[in-house]
Amino acid sequence: MSPRRVFSALALFTAIGCGGGDESGPTGSIQLTASPSALTLQQGGTGTVTVTLVRGGGFADPVNVTVTGLPSGVTLSVTPAQLTGTTTQAVVTVNVASTVPAGTYTATVTGTATGIGSTTVTYSLTVTATPTYALTATLVGKTDSVGSDAANMRLSQQRAAAVRNALLATGKVPAQRIQTRWTGERPQTAQPISDAADASNRVVDIGVH
Repeated sequence: MSPRRVFSALALFTAIGCGGGDESGPTGSIQLTASPSALTLQQGGTGTVTVTLVRGGGFADPVNVTVTGLPSGVTLSVTPAQLTGTTTQAVVTVNVASTVPAGTYTATVTGTATGIGSTTVTYSLTVTATPTYALTATLVGKTDSVGSDAANMRLSQQRAAAVRNALLATGKVPAQRIQTRWTGERPQTAQPISDAADASNRVVDIGVH
């Protein structure tokens, strides 16, 4: 047999002997999910999103979790920021400042591990405007039944006006949000007439609506 044929036979034998399946282990992988996938918060509000890690292929090394993509005024904290051992969940606490414009934003959660790269998942954050309330205070001045009707009517008016002025002096209640009424000695809140009842009737009732 010629040397060339001997070499070819040896090469073929070597190829057959080294053949067979790939003996390398499974490829490690990581995957993230976020719950809820849509979070709605009012301006000035706080909420949470739970991020869950799924490892595959026998991968067991630490995974770092970060969140990006939200506007200025939205602050985040991730606890824990690194998932190790049997820990598979991180909680993202979302704080929305009162100055954040109302709208819907997309947050991207990234899981990164050495030697395996990274994976991402997104969730939406909807910021709603803080509702405004226009409340009105109604002041009703009252008196006891001592004295004339006319005098008691004037007195009840003065009492309502005094409370109105006190509210205005705080600087926190606009004048257009205060209404005043006075009823004199009618109706009497407490009966029968007595010193204790008279004291109960000398009041200003405040209603907010």
